[in-house]
Amino acid sequence: MITPTKIKQAENGLGNAKGTPSESENKMDDIKRKLERVPQMRVKDEARPALRDALNEFEEQGLSSKETISESRRMVRDGDKNTLEELAQIMLQTIAEKCPNPSGDAKDGQDDANGAQDENQNANGDDQQQSEREKELEKELEDAKNAKKDSEERARELAQSILEGQNAKAKNLPLGKAIEHWGLKFIEPMVRVNKQVLLVGPAGTGKTFMGRQLNAKLGHDADRFYGISLSAGVSEAHLSGRMVFDGSFLDTKFLDIVENGGTILLDEFDNADPNVLVGLNQLLANDEISVPLRRGNESATRHEECYIICSANTWGNAYGAQGFVRNQIDSATLDRFACSKFHLLEDRRISNAMIGLDDDFSNYPNPKKFGTDRNAKEVKTLLREVRDVINDAINSPEKNIGREELSPRIYSGARGLIENYYWSAEQVLEILLQDWTDEQLRAIDVRRSYRRRRYGLITTSVSRLVKNAIEGDA
Repeated sequence: MITPTKIKQAENGLGNAKGTPSESENKMDDIKRKLERVPQMRVKDEARPALRDALNEFEEQGLSSKETISESRRMVRDGDKNTLEELAQIMLQTIAEKCPNPSGDAKDGQDDANGAQDENQNANGDDQQQSEREKELEKELEDAKNAKKDSEERARELAQSILEGQNAKAKNLPLGKAIEHWGLKFIEPMVRVNKQVLLVGPAGTGKTFMGRQLNAKLGHDADRFYGISLSAGVSEAHLSGRMVFDGSFLDTKFLDIVENGGTILLDEFDNADPNVLVGLNQLLANDEISVPLRRGNESATRHEECYIICSANTWGNAYGAQGFVRNQIDSATLDRFACSKFHLLEDRRISNAMIGLDDDFSNYPNPKKFGTDRNAKEVKTLLREVRDVINDAINSPEKNIGREELSPRIYSGARGLIENYYWSAEQVLEILLQDWTDEQLRAIDVRRSYRRRRYGLITTSVSRLVKNAIEGDA
């Protein structure tokens, strides 16, 4: 006779003869508890590993098809917190439908034993009643199979929507509020390698929103993002904390992110009080910042996953686009961003999306792409030779460039971009020379083109500079 226990065992393959929890049942119970906690987990360190473990168990127990498992793994790798929570709910629903009691506790075993005893006692009962019960149980089994099919279909649809979103980004198609500035694919590697970046551009170009996008891409939850505008009223105490009237120390979100990881956006970096910049420069250069009022722990050490995004309207030279007048930033501070800065202008696709137009999307210019396989040693050697040529020009009285020599710090900033992201020497130079004026660039045989500025794309041609370095070396 078909019994509820037999149907569960046939469908799930999780039952055992003694009615006690099997090893697979215990695993599934643990997986269920983890999935229930996904909304409270941090994305990178907790939620993604928990979901990977759950998918491995799903695959081992045959609870989903290989196609669904594969698509779900891509969701875990690329999805944001909301996507991971939705996937966890789908998986919990699948467990509920296929494994109504994954823990398989002793009570179930006793119930099965009692059921078997009742079956023996009623063996000579009404055959028609037994037949009706069998039909009901078989219908329940069929419903469970249909629910399983529906659950897998929902998972496939969710995975497909994510993949379509990724493909749309690759094609530069509008994605509503989620559209990404074209410069993000250059900025993200610089942040990952150098842990900090300087974004310079006019107001309204999306520097703050990009900070939030970068925070998500770096694997941090929204609550690990902290932005502060360094206006004239912001003092050191806003960052490093203060002492309250009872003598206790009042911590800040800034220090929390510095010491425990996350993303900090320092807006209006070129408008900060000089005393505030002194402390920030120490953090940017040496990964430490003074906390003089915190007794017994007067220094905060920067977490290895603390990323700092500085946004400004000027390159620290007191004047910028749209008539901005800002403070002068010393060269030592600017040197911290030698190979980690970006001139951020308006992305026309984003502007069109705001107004409801899409006429420029099809012809939107594509910036140079990164390589995939370069000889890193040759690239670094060429970069060294070009630096020598630039410094020779800077030291030439005839050229009168009016800039300080490029420090060796550019090598530490460029190395990770070359080795890990296959940047060419030309791409590093384009970043390095962004804050040079047109006149200064012409002195080293570099040309800047504004032909596509309406799209937020100003190109810098360094081919002649590189050629001069190669010929000079020969």
